[in-house]
Amino acid sequence: MKSASIILVSLLVSFLAPGQSYIYHSYRALRQPYRILYNSKSHKEIKKIDDDTALLLATHWYDELKICQKEQTTDPIGSQNIRFLYETNDDEYKKMSDIMTFNYNIQNDEDARTEYLIWKPKVHQIAIDEDITNSVVYPCFRQSMCLVGFQRIANNVEIQDMIFNPFWNGESKLTHKHMKKVLIHYFITYMKHKRIEFNV
Repeated sequence: MKSASIILVSLLVSFLAPGQSYIYHSYRALRQPYRILYNSKSHKEIKKIDDDTALLLATHWYDELKICQKEQTTDPIGSQNIRFLYETNDDEYKKMSDIMTFNYNIQNDEDARTEYLIWKPKVHQIAIDEDITNSVVYPCFRQSMCLVGFQRIANNVEIQDMIFNPFWNGESKLTHKHMKKVLIHYFITYMKHKRIEFNV
């Protein structure tokens, strides 16, 4: 009863509070294995966003990665040594580098020619050692999986930047490959552009 009243109060406050808000899943929420539910109408999973929102999401991913690394680091003093960056074969530093480059490119786009979109596919929790597949128990939700910066030149599209959710626990190579198919479908089939070029 107490938890129900807390939820009710939270909902009322959220409706009364002015402004716009975004919900981003923490890396803690993605430790459970998930799988993407691939959709033949993938253009519905693409959402155009402005540069401020793109920067907000990329910054959120970067901050969450820093928190994650801080929690996992056993030697905080040793991790401040510059050699730590080069001696540690850590995929998370590559992710951080990609996000930092993305942020830099947004902030230095003086001509404002770059547009942004996110891919938000439906994601389904994988039941571990259970036969339960009921959607009430394992509900689907949409996850911001990829953030893309692109430019339109005449009737062509150039993909300039592409960063993926750094906390995705699923099959990364397959996800990256499918993302290219989604972009081709979106720009060529749905938006009717003539050509798409990946400069990433």
